[in-house]
Amino acid sequence: MNVKIDSQDLFEAQKTIATFKGNKLVVQRATNEMLSGLQTESVKLIGAKVTAKAAVIREHFSIKKMARDRLAAELICTGPPLALIKYTATKVKKGVSVRVLKANKKTVVKHAFIATMKSGHKGVFWRRFDDFRVKANPNFQYGFLKGTEYALPIEELYGPAIADIFDDPDIINPVLANANVRLQARLEHHTNRLIDAAR
Repeated sequence: MNVKIDSQDLFEAQKTIATFKGNKLVVQRATNEMLSGLQTESVKLIGAKVTAKAAVIREHFSIKKMARDRLAAELICTGPPLALIKYTATKVKKGVSVRVLKANKKTVVKHAFIATMKSGHKGVFWRRFDDFRVKANPNFQYGFLKGTEYALPIEELYGPAIADIFDDPDIINPVLANANVRLQARLEHHTNRLIDAAR
């Protein structure tokens, strides 16, 4: 999911300050600052909707800044489905209690468990009982048995990708609506500084 600002969007803004030396730098700075503000706004809107922490959400955003030789810039949100442990996940007697959307109640994923792998990665997992060659007993600790004959494959559980949450109309529409407002404000700020410096 991208929010892109290109040369066509900035055409009118360029005409406004074209008579000033350093106008390209004004556009560049204003655009990059605008995207930085949009990123902060996006993280805040997503954080109000899901239980993932702001630092986790921000990891899925990046900014492709405008440069003097590139009159375009992008706010990019990417990434695979987010590990369920990154949302609210708590071990309970019947499994793991999870909540992804703040508006929803907690849901218990039966037979799931929270574990830390040898690599140090912590996650919510479950054993795929349906793939076992005989009828599996969900209350039995198969992992303690030796040999692959009784081993059940372990699978990590995931929630929605941050990029999919960002694409929600309740989030992306306000962000897009504010893009031009933010851009005009930053252009005005830097243009005024340019005018003051030329006096």
